[in-house]
Amino acid sequence: MDRPALSQIRWRCRRGMLELDVLLNRFLESGYQQLSDEEVAAFLLMLEQEDDLIWDWMLGKETPKEQRIARIVDRIRPPR
Repeated sequence: MDRPALSQIRWRCRRGMLELDVLLNRFLESGYQQLSDEEVAAFLLMLEQEDDLIWDWMLGKETPKEQRIARIVDRIRPPR
């Protein structure tokens, strides 16, 4: 899989919610480079979802139905 440029991913991480922007950009800086191609695909799929849903996942209010997205959310979610 050809990975999109980091600048493209950074642009896709710009959301309508500041808290989500901060969380996703922090992950880009600290964890994105270690993702496998399969995990990158799951991350990109997660970014296609609505902000409210992604935020609920990050807060643990909901769990993604797809396991591959759930694993990415677990990597991004801040420790509790």
